[in-house]
Amino acid sequence: MLFIERIKLIICPVVKIRDKELLRLFGHQLRKVRTQRGMTQQALADESELWLSQVGRIERGEVNVTLSMIAVLARTLKVDLKELVDFELPPFENQQEH
Repeated sequence: MLFIERIKLIICPVVKIRDKELLRLFGHQLRKVRTQRGMTQQALADESELWLSQVGRIERGEVNVTLSMIAVLARTLKVDLKELVDFELPPFENQQEH
């Protein structure tokens, strides 16, 4: 098997799941943690130096945030980074695309 084909087998399941469901789950978790902390979207945006609309888009699962952005959000919310990613992922589909 060629090296590129091996990389495709490793990456493809991650790319599939990353899309909508993972972003939606992360956004839901962010909203949950934020509201538990009694923080508004505006306060989170201000303290994280984000636009309010960006926070809303993240919480709706419309934005693929970077790891560094997740760390900024965690620091702003005064939680461990792992708390923001504490949710169940749907199972990987083990199908190869042709």
